[in-house]
Amino acid sequence: MNMENTSLSEFFFAHRKAILVVAAVIGLAAAGTAGFFIVYDVVDKKNIAGLEELAGRYSELSGFFVPQAADATTTADAAADTADAPADTGSEQEGAPAPAIPVTAEQHAEVDKLLEDISKFADKASGYTGARAWSMAGDIYAGREKWADAETAYINSAKKAGKNFLAPVSFFNAAVCAEESGKQEDAKTYWSKSLNFDDFPLAPRAQFSLARILETEGKTEEALAAYRLLIEKYEKETEWTNLAHSRIIVLEQE
Repeated sequence: MNMENTSLSEFFFAHRKAILVVAAVIGLAAAGTAGFFIVYDVVDKKNIAGLEELAGRYSELSGFFVPQAADATTTADAAADTADAPADTGSEQEGAPAPAIPVTAEQHAEVDKLLEDISKFADKASGYTGARAWSMAGDIYAGREKWADAETAYINSAKKAGKNFLAPVSFFNAAVCAEESGKQEDAKTYWSKSLNFDDFPLAPRAQFSLARILETEGKTEEALAAYRLLIEKYEKETEWTNLAHSRIIVLEQE
């Protein structure tokens, strides 16, 4: 994508849904691995079984996380968004295909019940299991475009995650939701928090998003510094460093 010919808002919209799907799939992959729980958290078998049951329902219903008023056109558009998502998300998109048919009242009710059960579980669970449950709740709220609720759920996930991999993912998604709500300062704070974790695979996205917000705020020098830091720290991430170079050229010519 040529950033010189594409508005920042268009660029962000093109990536937002893919980011949320990636986070969900990463968590689901981990939730099914018993060894993961042993490494990252000390939990009892009941909590593991409870989370796996919720994760199974989450996977089955993931195509129906849409606004209550969604109709056939809305869900068809969502399916098209998934099909047109950037290639760098790859097979990670496969966990949550959007249906090309209307979501029925019964399906909405099933999602409501799942969200209720997840919230109850998340309140009581600790560590990874609690974090993953809150992350699933955030995914549902985000799918329904309830950005404030999604932001709260992701922050709860990050708090319970501690130092495990869900913490930076949850901070990142909280930033996406905060920006959707027009809370740019909170978004910058959350993206910055996600960057405090080592080996976070979405770090280049987070750094670019941070620079992008600074640019939209008219803070040119800060934005330039943020883009340059991206190039310095993530030189092997050519997609993002190329985009950063493009933005630097544009800003220096203004």
